[in-house]
Amino acid sequence: MTRHEQGTQTGATVTFSQKLFMLLSACRLSHLVPTRLLQTLCLGLGLLACTGSTDTASPSAAALQDCASLASDPAWPYPATIADAVARLNALPQPVSVSCFIASLPRPLAVVPVNSVLSAQPAAGRRSPRLFIYDERLILSIVPDGDGANLLEFGQFVDELNTIKGELEFPITATVSDEAPYTHVQQETGPTTCGFCHAREVSHPTIPEARVSVAYRPHATTLIPLTTVRIEHVTCDHELEPERCELLDAVFNYGSITEGTFPEALSTFN
Repeated sequence: MTRHEQGTQTGATVTFSQKLFMLLSACRLSHLVPTRLLQTLCLGLGLLACTGSTDTASPSAAALQDCASLASDPAWPYPATIADAVARLNALPQPVSVSCFIASLPRPLAVVPVNSVLSAQPAAGRRSPRLFIYDERLILSIVPDGDGANLLEFGQFVDELNTIKGELEFPITATVSDEAPYTHVQQETGPTTCGFCHAREVSHPTIPEARVSVAYRPHATTLIPLTTVRIEHVTCDHELEPERCELLDAVFNYGSITEGTFPEALSTFN
């Protein structure tokens, strides 16, 4: 049984925890408090923000409600393949945003925040890092703000070291074809946009248009504690940054979120 088959975990609105994190951020103390201490505070006070919750007071709650309903449907488990992700997208109400797709995923989710710009989907600094949603079958990546905020990237494992790469641009306003994630990264000649960084790109033997290349794990120096992103979530101003806040809501407001890790067997990009 995979962790996504263990069920969805939800909770109540987390008003008190939000106030705690807002205080830390407003006083500019959050960067001085060790991650372990923040985790201990959360555990000691029983704050649901450390594991995920449903915040019905969020301005984006109504917009994401229909999307999140798919997460509890046993007919729609976490996507094991890019084709599964496409089918999920086509089942959601259009226009589909990146936030809608993320809210639709069953929990728990393992998230790896990274402050890295070496990508077609670069982080927009530590306050809006690239977020990898890690699963042993299919990795998803998103970013709350910046040039890649309208992209959803895929990495489907074919073995321990290689993945099929794909990407889609949002919003989705029409039915997505099976080959769309693969053709979106193709160029007129040469490697795909993924192949410039991911080595040894070859065609997949059975999936038309799909390319396989080496999978990488993030450099340790680029990793950001998940607690830091939680603070960005609860202090996000929906009036000033509605789309950024909505994506953070989609990640954190619909069940358990844990700090993920990539396998040590994967190389880092040099």
